Amino acid sequence: MRTTRNLTIVAAAMLMFTASLSTLAANKRGEEVVKETRSFFIDRNLGLLKTSMTPFEFGILSPFQLFSGNTEVYGIRISTLYTFNKSMYGLDIGAICDSDDSYGVQVNVANLVNSTQGGLGISFVNITHRNMYGVQMGAYNQSGIQDIAKIFGGVGDARGCQFGVVNLTNSNFAGGQFGLVNISNTVFNGVQIGLVNGCWGPDEILNDYFSTATREASEKQQCVQIGFFNFNPNGYLPLTIGFNFCP
Repeated sequence: MRTTRNLTIVAAAMLMFTASLSTLAANKRGEEVVKETRSFFIDRNLGLLKTSMTPFEFGILSPFQLFSGNTEVYGIRISTLYTFNKSMYGLDIGAICDSDDSYGVQVNVANLVNSTQGGLGISFVNITHRNMYGVQMGAYNQSGIQDIAKIFGGVGDARGCQFGVVNLTNSNFAGGQFGLVNISNTVFNGVQIGLVNGCWGPDEILNDYFSTATREASEKQQCVQIGFFNFNPNGYLPLTIGFNFCP
């Protein structure tokens, strides 16, 4: 009798433990869903109308916009202050324009892309967190995210050119940087022309977290630098004035 009672207590405890784990998992999934549906300070589900795609979008300050943030725009988007949409294909005009993916022509004060930018970005600030295929023109241009984030998100790709005052790439970049300050701190194959040029591989502290392909590519960079100060640990000389290259 005592053995049966003990088994019953153990079984009940196991059931309660299993239930608690299920509840925690459900809460975690719920938190992930909420996280995925938000961008910057707005809820992607908010907007005047909800549809999967639209040829025209107009926004004042998200969520005060015609369509919700989950809507894909194929055509024209106009933003007076800040507008977010999941994807943008076409002509993007306004103050601050934010997207997960943006392909086409972006003409705005700040162009923010969470994943991939393709085409021509003409903005005071161009920032794409993952991949860039095309041209960025602005005071500050950035392709790729910082080293500590690459550990979790992986290294993005960039193919094209950056024209600006400050050009920064944290990605696997092939093309050219043309500005006063040009910096590449992951993988760079191309040319840097500016007042100050810097080209080096991943931080040694974080190097083990990068893929083997990225580490090998960083050791085989082919970079030509033309500028007043040129820094490249893998160059003909680590620091030169006027000209430098990877032998």
